[in-house]
Amino acid sequence: MVVHSSKLDQRKEHAVERAPSVKQAELDKASVELAKREYYCEPDAREGLERFLKEHASPCFRHECEVVAGSRVKRSRRGRPPQGYVAPVETYYSVRVTYRRDEGRAASSC
Repeated sequence: MVVHSSKLDQRKEHAVERAPSVKQAELDKASVELAKREYYCEPDAREGLERFLKEHASPCFRHECEVVAGSRVKRSRRGRPPQGYVAPVETYYSVRVTYRRDEGRAASSC
């Protein structure tokens, strides 16, 4: 005798439908954390990007990534600078990750 539970089937369907949205929320949080992190050389930024892609690989989402260079004036002292003082410029690198849901794969593998 085999007994099937309709409630169990409904819960399983709900879990399967909800899984991509949970993964998307996780990716949102991780990509914001990665964007806040600053690196002081480009190879370190690329290594951080590769580590992110390895940890957050998903067949449901397609990632588009880039390493962005930025610069800011480094102020060393308080107060008014001396005449003719040129403040040094500090260069930093950050990683920008955007992703979108891959609709072709999402129906079959997620």
